[in-house]
Order: sequence, then C-alpha cells, then structure tokens
Amino acid sequence: MKLFHPRRQQGVTLVEVLVALVVLSIGLLGLAGLQLLSLKTNQGSANRTQASAAAASILDVIRGNRAAAANYARDYATAVPAFSTTSALWEQDYAQVLGHISRALPDGQVEVTVTPQGQPARQRFNIVVNVRWSLGTRGVVDTDNFAIDDGFDIVTLTAEV
Repeated sequence: MKLFHPRRQQGVTLVEVLVALVVLSIGLLGLAGLQLLSLKTNQGSANRTQASAAAASILDVIRGNRAAAANYARDYATAVPAFSTTSALWEQDYAQVLGHISRALPDGQVEVTVTPQGQPARQRFNIVVNVRWSLGTRGVVDTDNFAIDDGFDIVTLTAEV
C-alpha cells in the first residue's frame, strides 16, 4: 500500500510576491502623502513665523517714532514706498519692513490701522497690524464652512503705543 505524501512547498509563489508588492506599494504611497502634508505644514508654519516677526517689527518701528505714528496707517492696496535716504525716517523704516514682507511672503501685504486715543498732550495710539499672504488656494470651495476660500492667511497683532 502506497501512502500519499503531499509535496512540501518550497519557496514563494508568484501570487504571494505580487500581493506583498501591492501591500508594500500602498504603504509607501501613504508615507509619501504624509511627507507631502508635512512639507506643506512646515511651509505654512514658516510663513506664519515670518508674518508674525514682520508685524512685530512694524509695531517696533512705530514705537520708535511715535511722533509720526499716524503716518504708518495704510491698507492692503497702498503701494510700498520707495526706499530713499532723503525720505523721512518713517518712510525709510517702513520701506525696509514692507520690502522684507514682499520678499519673504508669497504676495505678502500689510494693513495698519492707527487709532488715536486720549488727550493730544498725552496722545496714545491703538495700532492694529494685519499681515496677509497668499496660500495659493484662491477660489477653492471650503466644504466645512460652505464658503469659497479667499486664498489668504493672515496674522494680526494689536498694541497700544
């Protein structure tokens, strides 16, 4: 009487190899997506840091030249003043800071609101500095808020000078 002995499997079949490659590919695609998200988040963080530093710099410039504080008011549409050594001190300071913002941030813009408070003899100013920059997402529909993204991020600093 013959006993049946099944052959022992030796090695890996082609199907098993293909399944392992598919699983590995899906894992690698997931890691690539995480890396892309990480890079995007880091860039946004760097832009926010630049904007915060620029807004703080504008507040410092205004603190350093309180007599001309009202001259610093501007909206997003106001052109960056040209730097010139013959310009007033506030224009020189402002041109340097705004030039830095336009170089450091994509489509970087500044809005400064100066509101006088108190008596003229002891004049104080409430300063609001908004620095905004482009995210490159203008017109994208935000399904969470049911709104169209304006494509900008913004940092706001407020101080009393």
